[in-house]
Amino acid sequence: MNDVSSRWLKLAGILSEQKAEPKKSKDLHVFDFDDTLGVTTSPTLVAAVEYNGGDPEDPESYIPVKDLKSRVGSIVKGLKTPKQADVDSPGLSGDEVRSNDELDDSQAIVLDTEQYRDWKEKYIPSGDHVRLVISPNIGKDIRRAGRKMFQQGTTGEIHVADFSPSSTIGTSVMPIKQMLSVLAQAESSGDDTAVVTARKGKTDLDALGGGKIPATNASDIEDFVSKEAGVAPDVVYGAADFSPTDPASGKRDLIIKLASDEDVDNIHFYDDDPENAKRVAQMCTDAPELAGKELDIYNYEFAKGANPSKPTFQCTIGESKSRKLTERRIRKIVRSVLAEQCSMREQDLEEAETRSYKGKEYTASKGSVSALKKHGWSLKKAVEAGDFDWADDPYAAAKAAYIVGKGKAE
Repeated sequence: MNDVSSRWLKLAGILSEQKAEPKKSKDLHVFDFDDTLGVTTSPTLVAAVEYNGGDPEDPESYIPVKDLKSRVGSIVKGLKTPKQADVDSPGLSGDEVRSNDELDDSQAIVLDTEQYRDWKEKYIPSGDHVRLVISPNIGKDIRRAGRKMFQQGTTGEIHVADFSPSSTIGTSVMPIKQMLSVLAQAESSGDDTAVVTARKGKTDLDALGGGKIPATNASDIEDFVSKEAGVAPDVVYGAADFSPTDPASGKRDLIIKLASDEDVDNIHFYDDDPENAKRVAQMCTDAPELAGKELDIYNYEFAKGANPSKPTFQCTIGESKSRKLTERRIRKIVRSVLAEQCSMREQDLEEAETRSYKGKEYTASKGSVSALKKHGWSLKKAVEAGDFDWADDPYAAAKAAYIVGKGKAE
């Protein structure tokens, strides 16, 4: 090992690590499912009431929205009602909700995955609107939202999402091949892999009008990935099993638990939904137990062919925005540089040339000859510039490159 390599390795902490025989560090790859690994036809039902500013405890202050398709359709295109989409639910009579709460007689609409994202990201913020998730106590949840609006002096729509039609991923899922390949590659590299969907994985889903529908998403997703990628993820979780009213936060909290393994150095999160990406990014400042670990977030429209070529967001957890160079980060950078240099040297050696001169054989790579040539064939300038620092004897390596390139000694 030459002196330059030795200094780099000591800086990286690699020499001491090799003596101590540490555990091999690994990455954690966490994937969303819908529109990240597969495109499903599983819909979401949404109904709404309008709070008119009256007494939030008075049922008369909540008016069922009977033209929800028209309202939301002004921003979210291609909407259908349950009858138009051929979606049935125990709490519906045609397109209307039948229940013993404020939602009774409101119109329901059907959202696919992309429409759901647009409804959440574009329509809800377009006014003083609130979104809730159906629960056994949805009447109390609506009145709680009404009290908050009353205190703020606002009026608006209170939307309620019903995920029960998504109790299963169904049988006509279109695989997103480039992302399944990312998962398969991570698995084959010995890294940890997980699928964390916003859906419920195993527990029952509440439905409009009451009632429970069992979820099979966790096992469905494991079977789908195994079939399409040839490998199974280490774990599959439904975030809504842990946080039914806030699956985005549920994703964040599950990832924190998964990344708590001391061997995990880097966390990679893949999700098409901007809200989920933002919530997971909170780990940068809100997960002190993961301090020093790298977080890479890939927020792309994978269903439209996007590749996770580079992270859309990065941070070192627990660090300030200045991104100080911690020991962990220095080692990661140096390892990357060393790996790149080794790869380049291997490629150079494969392209090496040999020439005889005065009874001796001299071998040099094309890269070495080019490095010498750019310095006007001056051994002194090339060596002082550091272009031959990789060699035990830089001058001898430069001399060999000169002889191979020029056919004579300097």
